Amino acid sequence: MFTGLIQAIGRITTVTPHGEGRALSIDLDELDTLPLVGGSVAVGGVCLTVTALTGSIACFDVVAEDSARSTIGVLQEGGRGDLEPALAARDAARCHHGPAQCGRGSTT
Repeated sequence: MFTGLIQAIGRITTVTPHGEGRALSIDLDELDTLPLVGGSVAVGGVCLTVTALTGSIACFDVVAEDSARSTIGVLQEGGRGDLEPALAARDAARCHHGPAQCGRGSTT
């Protein structure tokens, strides 16, 4: 689950063909907390799974459909992408529970 709020901007370090899609490496050093391998990060609004992590450089596989239907398909080496880490269960309790926040209606 994601909040929809961009937390940082990451630098694209590599873009390579990968099957019918592409593989991206992105420097996540601006994130408050780095994800684990298998964790999720939204890049330009597209949820991606971390396939490898070396320091703050995370690798992601991007399927052709995501490349074709979003701006993730135009990211290039040296470019930058909006980053949003997945919302951890402990973070959900800190959300404002307004009408359109965290999937809950207002309780007041």
